[in-house]
Amino acid sequence: MKKNLLMIVVILLSATTLKGQTDSQHFLYEKSNSGSVIIKPKNEINRILEKGGALLELTSDTRTSWGEYSRVKPLQGLVNDGIFSKQRILELKKEDKTIIEVFFDETGIVSYVYFWVIPGTKSLLTDQELYDIFQRYKGVKYDMTGVKVIESEKGSKTSFYSSDFFELPYEDLKISTP
Repeated sequence: MKKNLLMIVVILLSATTLKGQTDSQHFLYEKSNSGSVIIKPKNEINRILEKGGALLELTSDTRTSWGEYSRVKPLQGLVNDGIFSKQRILELKKEDKTIIEVFFDETGIVSYVYFWVIPGTKSLLTDQELYDIFQRYKGVKYDMTGVKVIESEKGSKTSFYSSDFFELPYEDLKISTP
């Protein structure tokens, strides 16, 4: 009986390793067919996908506000609060290539966040740092003024989701000397 149980555990662990999935305290790390590593929050489901995706057209003003406020400001808050030091940001800026993808609905409020790393690049972020970033971006509000729905998966221009993905904007951060 113990041998059978041990064999089942070994098989399950092997299958997980072969599939390329590992987990940490806060995230599941999955290797995609393309070789990217996708880092998803544990115990969260991206329910916003049920609304159906929309392709959006942005004005140049909206693009600017998204860059400054929706992309940079949450990470800047982590620097301002002392969660990331100047030294750590400089280290990350030099080598980290983590991409963040945020999902928001027609209100502009981010309800789901995950990370990915494309093949040939790497993430230097620890599990706790990823979690701090995840927490800071969740709930961010994207300015939907001047945003037009070009096409919607379910045909609705008033109920949809969209996403924004970008490398974490280390180069745009204002870091002061400690």
